[in-house]
Amino acid sequence: MLNAQLLLLEGDVGFEKLQKRMVSVASALEALSNVPLVAKQMPLILDMQTDEFWVDVTVEILDDIRRRLRDLVELIKPTERKIVITDFEDEIGEGEGVHLPDVGSGVDKGRFKMKVRRFIEVHRDHITLIKLRKAEPLTVQDLEELERFLLEHGIVATEDLAAIKAEEGLAHFLRSLTGLDRAAAKAAFSGFIADRQLTADQLEFLDRIIDALAETGFVDPKNFYESPYTDFDSQGIVGVFPKDQASQIIEIVRGLNSVEAA
Repeated sequence: MLNAQLLLLEGDVGFEKLQKRMVSVASALEALSNVPLVAKQMPLILDMQTDEFWVDVTVEILDDIRRRLRDLVELIKPTERKIVITDFEDEIGEGEGVHLPDVGSGVDKGRFKMKVRRFIEVHRDHITLIKLRKAEPLTVQDLEELERFLLEHGIVATEDLAAIKAEEGLAHFLRSLTGLDRAAAKAAFSGFIADRQLTADQLEFLDRIIDALAETGFVDPKNFYESPYTDFDSQGIVGVFPKDQASQIIEIVRGLNSVEAA
């Protein structure tokens, strides 16, 4: 941050490189929104990922970022890279550049998410967004209407929308931002709970699943064999529930995860 402040004062073009690093840090912190300390600084974290934030940035603003985020950066887990050592000769020869005019530069997903998140906040009552939050079935018409709405409001360009659809699907992307309505998540498990006498640990395990669904919109069943679910039992879900019940829970979660149009 000190280097960024110095480069900004000198008007050095090297500031842009450090700016991208700061945006990258903000994007990594956004993924930790379930941490209370991070959630407290979320408005700043989201603003940092927009072009507008950096237009009139000052040394004082950079120092404010430093003070507010310095204790949060250590929460970001580094991506582990396995070192691979090879011992063979290159027989391919010299490479040469190839021009691909039809290949775009890709989507700046952090900024796109920021714009869509604000769109969601303003248009929470849009019928398709309500359906997404409540895990109600979507139709092709629902998604087409939402696409039209996003384009008409200038939230995203046509090529960016196409990239998101190809990568993960528009419905999946939006659910990851809206989260799942907590009441809808609880209702999905109501039949399972009503049919049996569950222990305190089993009920708390289900509550943790519901919390995750409400926060991020999805839960990968593979997570049920990892922390924090292994806090209840080292074997995860199969240590807390009998095998048949664990299978039922996983099926319920997979049903909630499904957001594809019928």
